[in-house]
Amino acid sequence: MAGYIEGPDHSATNVKPALDRFWEALIKRWQREAARSFLSQEAVSTGIVVNPDAKLEWPYLRKPAVDLHRSVCDYIQWVQGPDGTTTPMFCKGRMPASAPATMSGDITCPLPQIMGAVHGWAKTERDAIERKVLKFDAQELPELDTAYAALKGLYETIAEAGPAPDGSRTGQGGSLSGTVADLSDGDGTSQHWWVEWSGLAADAFKGGFLMSTLPTLANHRVLAVELAKLVHFRSGIIQMGRNDTLHLINQAATGLGATGPAKDGNAWVVLEGLAKVLAFAKGPGEAAGKALDLIAFLGEQILPARDTVKYTGDHRTIVRDLSQHMDTLRDGVDAKEVEYQTGTRDLRSALDAVGSFDLELYDLTKNDGQGRRSDEEREPEDRQGFTADTAKLLELAAKLGLAAGAYEQLPARLEPVRAAAGHFTDREGNATPADADVLAMVEEFGGFLATTAGRYYLARDQVSGAAEDYEASDGDVSKAFTELLGRFEDSAGGRQRPAEDFDPGEQAAETDRAATADDDPYSNATGQVYETTAHAEDRAA
Repeated sequence: MAGYIEGPDHSATNVKPALDRFWEALIKRWQREAARSFLSQEAVSTGIVVNPDAKLEWPYLRKPAVDLHRSVCDYIQWVQGPDGTTTPMFCKGRMPASAPATMSGDITCPLPQIMGAVHGWAKTERDAIERKVLKFDAQELPELDTAYAALKGLYETIAEAGPAPDGSRTGQGGSLSGTVADLSDGDGTSQHWWVEWSGLAADAFKGGFLMSTLPTLANHRVLAVELAKLVHFRSGIIQMGRNDTLHLINQAATGLGATGPAKDGNAWVVLEGLAKVLAFAKGPGEAAGKALDLIAFLGEQILPARDTVKYTGDHRTIVRDLSQHMDTLRDGVDAKEVEYQTGTRDLRSALDAVGSFDLELYDLTKNDGQGRRSDEEREPEDRQGFTADTAKLLELAAKLGLAAGAYEQLPARLEPVRAAAGHFTDREGNATPADADVLAMVEEFGGFLATTAGRYYLARDQVSGAAEDYEASDGDVSKAFTELLGRFEDSAGGRQRPAEDFDPGEQAAETDRAATADDDPYSNATGQVYETTAHAEDRAA
């Protein structure tokens, strides 16, 4: 397929010139038919789709002198000549030699006037076709192209060599996905970042925060893909409506004998269907759907070219066929709008079924900051000892800082989608409920990304603080730990600081979601998924 039809002002720039080309060709064909009908003493038809049975009713045509003139009319040679020759606009009005003396003088031939009248009849048919045109007038597809590219790029950043659906570490070193893969292999325990430590709700961190890192990353990948698909599909509806409208009009004009190149004469295309919504991860250990690479914007994969629509026969057949094809195209575009609505509704349903901890990390602020009860508060037989590897904790904190910094950059990547909001509209230029919900989910996505960044920052600071608290609880802080803390503070993750306008405490607050969204992030249909302080204490008691 050739490049997409950009817009705006699609009607003035593309549709009207195509309709005028069609009109001009229709005039020529109709003029020849009208002249032929007059010369054959047949009724001259003045309508095709509009007033199809209408005939020219001029009393002058019934005069005997006019009947006699037909046999020597100057238009005879033109009617019998090849198509495409210029329509004559003058006739001498000669009378045959056999005419009675009372009719011997020249008359006014009606055909020049009829030739002029054809312009109006053809204009009526042209206007009837124009009323069936799918407008799609104001949308700027380059804006939607940029929006799609933004989501595609966001997906690629999140998924770069990203952890496999089973949680195995395939993340490329230095990538966001590689950092997240290093935080947890999926079960929240296998990295041995800790044994137990005070001051952090250790069980909640182990059974909550780190278990939420991979589902959160995987679901961001899924959401970026699904929103990109919907942006692409909305764009595809616009392009299909524009392209195929021009294709039909241009092909009809060509069938009528129009000359000159057709403007934006793309091939006939049909928008491919929306793929099923990928599965979201709901809790640790549950794989998200595997996303394939996103395809080129409005390329052959989404808008494959089909057989060219051909128009043959007389001009009446061509006009009637074009009118019917315009109706069929309208029905096809309406069906795609329904598919878009269904796809949006399916994504909304799937997204709402996911708990917030799997979309923006476990919320450490929801738990008791003191963590599990200390050994002193437990019965002797329940005491498990109290140790922590502060080097491992600071290593963990550094990686959390890297993840925080990487995530902080992501919300701004959605700005091109927000900027294109005015182009999420149907053929009449109205935003549908599906368009509104796609944009609402984009806003939620931005909230998830910002909250995730905020929670990674808070987790980094809590883990490094826990290491310091533990070291202090052992008595004097050792020189080795002081050096270790200095190396952490000098590391990329340790020195990572949020931008001035990014407050981790504020951003870590739960994102506002639709009223239909899951409101219990701690569990799903299979039962308890994430630890709460109360749950951890009940189990430890």
